[in-house]
Amino acid sequence: MGSIRSVGCVLGVLLLALEGCASSSATKSSAPLAPAAEEALAPDAPPIILTQVEPAPVIASNPAEPAASPIPAAPPLGLPALRIRGPLDRPEVHAFIEELARLQHFDRQQLAALFSTIKPRAKVVEAISRPAEAQPWHKYRPRFIQAQRIDQGAAYWRAHSQYFNAAQESFGVPPEIITAIMGVETRYGANAGGFKVVESLVTLGFDYTPRTTFFRKELQEFLLLCREEGWDPRSIKGSYAGAMGLGQFMPSTYRRFALDFDGDGRRDLHKSAADTIGSIAYYLYSHGWGAGAPIVVQVTTQGDAYTRFITRDFKADTPLIEMRENGVTWDEGVVAERGGLFALENTGGIEHWVGFSNFYAITRYNRSVHYSMAVYELAQEILRRRSVQLTESN
Repeated sequence: MGSIRSVGCVLGVLLLALEGCASSSATKSSAPLAPAAEEALAPDAPPIILTQVEPAPVIASNPAEPAASPIPAAPPLGLPALRIRGPLDRPEVHAFIEELARLQHFDRQQLAALFSTIKPRAKVVEAISRPAEAQPWHKYRPRFIQAQRIDQGAAYWRAHSQYFNAAQESFGVPPEIITAIMGVETRYGANAGGFKVVESLVTLGFDYTPRTTFFRKELQEFLLLCREEGWDPRSIKGSYAGAMGLGQFMPSTYRRFALDFDGDGRRDLHKSAADTIGSIAYYLYSHGWGAGAPIVVQVTTQGDAYTRFITRDFKADTPLIEMRENGVTWDEGVVAERGGLFALENTGGIEHWVGFSNFYAITRYNRSVHYSMAVYELAQEILRRRSVQLTESN
């Protein structure tokens, strides 16, 4: 964490020295509640700001033996019982709180008070059970490749060009890719999500059986993030899956990759265009983005030997010479050694594409090749629109 913050601060200081004051869109709030909060808490619900404490000593049943592990649902001997009112008064929630208190030094009673105010949301499970990425490509694509989203992306790039340029110089990621990710995720900040993140993560962590382990880990990361930033967990809104901010970072991603790109001493991905742009670029760079390297290319196929290269989980690790030997051909101008083959169901039939390491980096943001193709195509359209604007202005 410390090294990441240092990188952000150095980049921010350099930016300020070169460009002057940050734009008004990067202004931060000094209030203890996070800037993502869209509605005030009820007057009778004071903020819950999590603090770090030294856990109370646990008295083992036999003083000669250490306390048992893993932690049981019931509180360890010598500690008062948890009081969780409402639907989360469940053994697995108690066990989760006890683990956070022991391993991360949370205050058990603070967490109990927080969980007493949370209600699981059935619509969160409904939403994650029918993701848009499950649609065929020809239905998914029009959701994002739209004239208005392209125009807005070009305008956003123009308005924050100094940060996009700095991000490209620092991490090699071109502005159109960063802009397109923001366009797909939140329409450049216009729709960052209306779900309370803590409710989403609690619901998925305890009531969505296919991925409880993942979402309980993200819930822990979110609570740690709130403690580090001084946020009331109930004030943060985001997606049904718990992603938040202009770039929709999951809590673990926020803690690890968020940068203070404007050098104001805070990492704010809820309001700051600078911090968001720099953080997305840093995330892609950290996942293998190479400046100037190819992203994806459409290919032709012959026979059926190539089908063995198509896998559910995209990876850009197949030698290209091996693909060619099995009926896959593409533009000779592409310079790369390895890639991954995938298929898209378009209106005219099945298309085949090969993605390279940069395409793989985009899939680390969202594992779906549909998502990554939407980012790529939107980026190309934004780049064309921006080029036209620059030509017309000269």
